[in-house]
Amino acid sequence: MEQPSVAGRFLAVRRRTYPTVYDIVGHFAGKYPHLDLLTETEVLPSVQAHSDKLGELGFRYKYGMEEILDGSIDCAVRFGCLDASKLSVQE
Repeated sequence: MEQPSVAGRFLAVRRRTYPTVYDIVGHFAGKYPHLDLLTETEVLPSVQAHSDKLGELGFRYKYGMEEILDGSIDCAVRFGCLDASKLSVQE
């Protein structure tokens, strides 16, 4: 998105708060309940987004957090960093 009025760098997030480790683990725990995921983590303060400059300039998000997380798993499987057989339920 090229806009002469845009200056600086932006980290685009859909929500007012960046996803926490709990959000990420919760997503994967719901999608892969058979995996033994680390659920106990150190409590960290959340980071708040303070403005929506990109939204004011017409920026629209193409993907949500869930799609990005699922895409990262697909990428890890494609590059051989993650064993795809562990993602499906073994009977």
